[in-house]
Amino acid sequence: MFSPLAAWLICRSYPQAISDAGLWGYSFWGHKRFLPWSEIGGARVVWFFNLKYLLLKSKAEGRVVWFCVTLDYRDQQIFCELARKFAGQEN
Repeated sequence: MFSPLAAWLICRSYPQAISDAGLWGYSFWGHKRFLPWSEIGGARVVWFFNLKYLLLKSKAEGRVVWFCVTLDYRDQQIFCELARKFAGQEN
C-alpha cells in the first residue's frame, strides 16, 4: 500500500497554482503547464498512486494538464469558486 506521507510528498513536490486566469499544473512527465479557464475542453478524474487528479484537456492543442485535487479544505473552496466563475457552463 502506498503511504499517505509519500502521496503527500509527491503532491507537494509539484506545486500547483489557481488564479482567475487559469491554473498551473503538470504534464504526465512533470513539465509545468498553464491552462486558461477558457481553454479547458474536458476533464476527468483519475487516481494515480493513491492521489486523486483532474486530467484537464486543452481545447485547442489537446494537451493534458494533471491537477492534483488532494487539497486542503480552504484550497478546495477556492478551486470550486474559481471553476464555477471562470470555466464556463460547457465545462
